[in-house]
Formats: sequence, C-alpha cells, structure tokens
Amino acid sequence: MIKRLPRQFWLLAGSATVANLGAWLLVVAIPVHIYAITGSVTAASIMVIVETAPGVILAPLAGLVVDRVDRRRLLVVGHLLRAAVVAAMLASNDDEHLWMLFLLVFIENAVTQFAQPAQRSLLPAVLGRGSELETGNAWMTAASGVVRLVGAPIGGAVYGLWGFSAAVMLDAVAYVIAGLLITALKPAGHQNPSSSRTENAGLRAEVKRAGNDLAAGIRLLNRHPTLRPLLIVSATFLLTNGALTVLVVPYVSDELHGGGPQVGLMFSALGAGYLLSAPIGSLLIRRLSTRPVMAVVLGALAVCFSGMFNSHSLPVAVLALGLAGIPGGTLLLLIQVQVQRHSPDDFLGRVNSAFMTVESTATVVGSVVAGALAGYIGVRATANLSILLIFVSVVLALTGLREGVRGNAKPLPASSPSVG
Repeated sequence: MIKRLPRQFWLLAGSATVANLGAWLLVVAIPVHIYAITGSVTAASIMVIVETAPGVILAPLAGLVVDRVDRRRLLVVGHLLRAAVVAAMLASNDDEHLWMLFLLVFIENAVTQFAQPAQRSLLPAVLGRGSELETGNAWMTAASGVVRLVGAPIGGAVYGLWGFSAAVMLDAVAYVIAGLLITALKPAGHQNPSSSRTENAGLRAEVKRAGNDLAAGIRLLNRHPTLRPLLIVSATFLLTNGALTVLVVPYVSDELHGGGPQVGLMFSALGAGYLLSAPIGSLLIRRLSTRPVMAVVLGALAVCFSGMFNSHSLPVAVLALGLAGIPGGTLLLLIQVQVQRHSPDDFLGRVNSAFMTVESTATVVGSVVAGALAGYIGVRATANLSILLIFVSVVLALTGLREGVRGNAKPLPASSPSVG
C-alpha cells in the first residue's frame, strides 16, 4: 500500500500528522489547565464553545475562499498563522489572563476553518477519486489514531512535568514544521475553477458572485442523494459528541478522581481505537453499503459511551473509550471518503466547509446544553441523556441513506484534472 501512494500524498499526510500531534498536546492541556484554575464545568463548556464557534461563523465563507484560491498556499499560511497565535498563548498562563486564552483559541480555530477544508480538498487532487482515495484516507485515519495514542499522554505528561507553557511551545513548533512540509508539495497543475474568473469586477458584482456560489453549494447538498442524508445523520450524532466532549474532564476529575495524566490516558485509549479503525473501517466501507455500516458503528458508539460514563472504574472507562475509537474512526473515515468522492472539485471547499459548519454548530449546541444540564442533574445523568440521541442517528441512517451505495461507488465527475 505504501508503494502505491505518491510522494505528494506523504507530504500532505506528514504535514497533517505533525500539526495534529501538536494540537493534541493542547487538547489535554487547555481543558485541564482551565478546570484547574476555575474548577468549573461551565468554564470548560465555554472553552468548547470558543473552539467550535468559528466553525459556525466562518466555515461558509471559508468554503468559498478554498474554492477560489490556491489551496496549497492557503494551507501554508494557515499553519504559520496558527503557530504565531499559539505562541501568543504564553502570555495567558494565569487566571488573570484567562480571557486572552479564550480569545487566542478562538483565533486559532478561526484560521483552522480555512486550513482544514483546504487540506481535505487537496487529497482528491493528489490521489484522484479511485481506490487510492480510500487507501489514503485509511492511512490518514491510522496516523490520526497514532497521534491520539501518543499525543494525549504526552500532552498530559508535558503539562504535569513542565506546565502549560511547554505544551504551548511544542504545538507552535509543530505548526511551523507542518507548514514547511506543505511548501514542498508539488503545486496543482491548474487553478481552482472559481479562481479563473475575472478578478477586476466591482465589489457589488463580487458579492453577488459569492452569493451565487454559496447558493450553488447549498443546492448541491440539498439535492444530492448521498451528501444530504449523510449531513443530517452527522449533525444528529455530533450533538451527542459535543455534549460528551465537554463532560469528559469533569467526569474523570469528579467521578474517577483523576487529573491530567488520567485524561491523557483516556484520550490515548481512544487513539488506540482509532488506529484499529483504519483497516477495519476501510474493509467495511469496501465490502458493505453505507447504510448498514453507518447504523452499526453508531449503535456501537452508543454502547461504548454508555459503558464509559456509567463506570466507577478508571480501567473500565479507559477500555470503553478505547473501544469507542474503532466505530468512531470508521464513522469519520466513511463520511470523509463519501464527501471527497461525491463532491465535484470546484465544490469541494464548500461541501467540506458545510460539514464543518454543521459539526461546529452541533458541537456548540451540545456543549451549551450539557454544560448547563450537568450543573442540575450531574455529569453521569447528562451523559446518559445525550447517548440516547445516538439512537436517533441510527434511525436516521436506516431511513435516510440509500441502500446499495458503497464506499467505492461511482463518484460525481470532477471538473478539474488531478495533481500530478
């Protein structure tokens, strides 16, 4: 499988992996740092909202930008900007400057709204839309699993040994390295389709054109027999995911009496599951249609999350979350392959951003509701109520997705050639 993939893919995947590794250091460090300062579930909930709000606000605009500019250059700029923003977090290392940390996290994630769809949109250009696209996504899922496996415990250890500032610096350096790797990526042999339009048009004409492009993306999603139900199922599940995300740190702290290292261990177990999901998910996607795979992995996630949040034992909770990584990684792999395969090239940015917008909106709503509800009925009861919503996702998958659509189904034609 390694020999089949071109050097351009490994540059793109290496950049994504390094950036992801740095980011995972702060996935543990930031919520533990905030909870240690405030001791408040509400504060942790606010941070989740700050992290995801840019997706609600900026993702539609980001999709238009990604479809109009050089995606490679946009990704380089995105990595370097995030390195600078993360480094600035060194000035927000105490409770008096907590507001600054919230602001910088918001800015970092705002830049991510442009960088992430650019990265995702480059993959079909590098690999095409055949079997190599599944292989490449499987490799990137495996890399994500490795990052989760080692990044979370490293983040917890760095925070415990050297403090928040050390984790911040490592993340900033990772973004710089990721940007340098993308500079070595061979530029596309063509402009993005939308970027070839007249650049000297007036402001009114440009705004009208942007509105038309956005409306065209909405029409594509609304009419597409695969993307539309996939978006609905994804949104429903992500409401639960947002709720459970904000509950992990207080659950480990209050119910399991753990701290940063224990939170890191939980995420490490999740990473191990994600690592296993790469070959398992790739096999399921190739052999079975989308509908049964989606229903099975969602049902498995509900069982695993229920076992985790109803456990009084750290080892059992770690095992449950680790097992959840297998269907969780499969779900993400399935969604990403379908989006990349069924979206025309000149719509890739908008479609990816639409899914990111839904992800961010659902996460914000889930986080707000869970953060507020946990203060009244407790963390465990809130988690159990949230898990019930996953079964709604199962029903939507069984009734909304078409039977017979497989991971290797024929895609919509791309309007642009692939990168060499």
